Amino acid sequence: MEKFNLELALAGEPVIDYMGQEVTQITLFKFGNSSEALIGVVGNKRLVTLNDEDLFMKPKPLCGWANIYTYNGKLMTSAIYSTEQRALNQKDRNSGYVKTIFIDDSK
Repeated sequence: MEKFNLELALAGEPVIDYMGQEVTQITLFKFGNSSEALIGVVGNKRLVTLNDEDLFMKPKPLCGWANIYTYNGKLMTSAIYSTEQRALNQKDRNSGYVKTIFIDDSK
């Protein structure tokens, strides 16, 4: 998981806790000369005190093109490429190539 970044979180980038629940609101409270606390709403229902070790930046959705191959009777995928043309340029027709597909898990 991507390390928590307070600046990005306060700017509105999505954050999750160590259990994968979305932190829908996050606020940094400062009090005194050097004390501060992170307070967040987790899973749209719990107000909790958080620390950097409890939080992670939410992973970006996977989106791109991949080549599908067969190997020993199983389907395998290549790396994910940003364009269909890049994926097609990288395919290996001698290695059980089946087809090139678009992957989008943002939904």
